[in-house]
Amino acid sequence: MDMSTARSDTRSFTNVRALWRQATKVFKKAPKSTSTAVVDQIRPKQSAYIFTLPTEILMEILVLSCEVDDENETLNQPTHNIPLHLVQICAPLRDLALHTPELWSSITISLDHTSQWDVRATANLVESWFAKGRPGSLRLRILSSDYYHHTNELSPLLKLITSRAHDWRSLSLIHCPDGLTKDVVYEMTQHSFDSLEEIEIHAFASMSGVLFTPLRPLPKLSAVHLRTTCIPTMTQDVALLFLPWQQLSILRVAATLLATQFLENLVGCSQLRVLEVYISCDEQTARTPQIELPNLTQLSLTLFSAPAGSSAEYFLRRLVLPALDNLDLCFIGRHTWTPLASGFWSTYAGQLHTLTLSNVSFETHSIAIDVLASLTSLRWLKLVGRETRLMGSVFKTLQKHGSVLSRLERLDVGVVDSDISSEPPCDALRSFMSFLRVCPSIVYAHVVDWTDVEERRDDVLDAEVEIFMLQTELRASGADVRWRRRGSASGLLSG
Repeated sequence: MDMSTARSDTRSFTNVRALWRQATKVFKKAPKSTSTAVVDQIRPKQSAYIFTLPTEILMEILVLSCEVDDENETLNQPTHNIPLHLVQICAPLRDLALHTPELWSSITISLDHTSQWDVRATANLVESWFAKGRPGSLRLRILSSDYYHHTNELSPLLKLITSRAHDWRSLSLIHCPDGLTKDVVYEMTQHSFDSLEEIEIHAFASMSGVLFTPLRPLPKLSAVHLRTTCIPTMTQDVALLFLPWQQLSILRVAATLLATQFLENLVGCSQLRVLEVYISCDEQTARTPQIELPNLTQLSLTLFSAPAGSSAEYFLRRLVLPALDNLDLCFIGRHTWTPLASGFWSTYAGQLHTLTLSNVSFETHSIAIDVLASLTSLRWLKLVGRETRLMGSVFKTLQKHGSVLSRLERLDVGVVDSDISSEPPCDALRSFMSFLRVCPSIVYAHVVDWTDVEERRDDVLDAEVEIFMLQTELRASGADVRWRRRGSASGLLSG
């Protein structure tokens, strides 16, 4: 900045300050009509249209702007500074934001061992933030990298949590050191957390059952998320979790649980709406009584079962779920479960709106068609993994039978060319795109081509150009269509 620019900025600032001083004097001495005239000189001639809305509606808009999309959230997403942006826009928004407690009732702290920051200063900042929030409705999320183990440095955060024990509505400790997790759960025995409705803990060693004893007496606790920092393989004793089972509406436990013990704890859990668990199945599950969960709408199961027998089916048949419409099934290891041979599938397939299947193979073309035809109410289908890929002939058949998947809105699948020697290149991708053309209800589609690239012929580029043109046509009609090769972000011309 040169001297002339600096002098110009100084004069502008001096003029504005003098104008405000003049207005202040007028407010003190002049009649009301005169003061109004001076204010009109200072105030912008036109205000934004948004400020013509009632204050209550503006507050709702601000609160909605701060809500986080859990599906797209990442560790480093700055979800905690949105109110700061609002107060910097203009004076009316600043005043409105400062008088909207919901904006200051939630904050996210990211811990990173590579950054140089003062934990005590951060705790003080959070305390000042929550001072503007609504008591009894505070939400705190502490996100940590997997390599952050400096538990001793986090005592100011622990003090913050205990000092506002009665105000918490939600506490999340994600990838935090086990020491901090243990300290927080221990403090629940020393302080009253009567407002706590949701707790989320990500820690590998914290699955020891004694840790969660303090959760049982919490009167409002309805959502529990317990996760390990890696794929759980060791079976945990669910009886030691000491959860207030019968008042829970959301339960997510990413630790492998014994099927028989888990079913015993589900007795009387009529409030459950969302259930996400890892289950180790065995033959003894078949002798367990059926459990009815009348309000459960979302079920996510990762099943570990022996290669022989139908232990996974035994577990599924123990569940009575009249309201189920969202199902996520993932199988780990070799298994014999198939949808068409499942009594569970025949009972609930027709009422599902959302379905995710992982590591479930469709051995023949006709089996895949029959499975898809049974999903009469489906709106969102996701098939994950190499085993669950579909051949191009499946989509050719679906084109001829328009009634199959007629309500589908979102489709995320893998495809494979069944016979590279006789079929044209990219036949599965081309069939997939052609199927989308006759399904106007689909607004989002993602496909992964699992065909071995090394076995493709030289004319694959021409085929990809055709697929690209089909994709462009579909996007022009309003559908969000994406495709890629296995193991890459995009193909030669994929998008």
